[in-house]
Amino acid sequence: MASKMHRVFVYGTLKRGQPNYGVMTDQTIGKATFQGQGETKFRFPLVIAGPFNIPYCVNKEGVGEHVRGELYEVDDKMLAYLDKMEDIPVHYQRLIQTIYLDADNRSESHDTEAFIYQLCDYKDFILELPFFKDYDSYGPHGLQYVSRKYRDKTKSWFEVLKGH
Repeated sequence: MASKMHRVFVYGTLKRGQPNYGVMTDQTIGKATFQGQGETKFRFPLVIAGPFNIPYCVNKEGVGEHVRGELYEVDDKMLAYLDKMEDIPVHYQRLIQTIYLDADNRSESHDTEAFIYQLCDYKDFILELPFFKDYDSYGPHGLQYVSRKYRDKTKSWFEVLKGH
């Protein structure tokens, strides 16, 4: 039986040139085919937060920027891997948003719906952090992403986000 394909919009560490991009090219995990660059139709806060400098696209429509990223078509196996990696539904939620494939030509003829991993359960201080339009772990902000293999396992940023 053929695997169903799903559109997924990535805005953070899974983009080309970013720390977790290898996931998108690892055929043993599943299939991911790059479809193009784009940005969210609606504005959302994109923040870098916590002791591990994780990028979060916060599900607060109308606040922040039109978030830039990359659109992929992924098979069921890759989608399941991404869901596990993003700790669905505990850490992120996988939501459907409208993505413009051609940011310079923002029209319905250039848009598509795609899954995007967004932070839905958070404390208000998250919205006080600087907002970004285009995430780059190596950017001038100095907040380089900390890979899971280098994290202090005693810290739980997720508990801070949830207010525990």
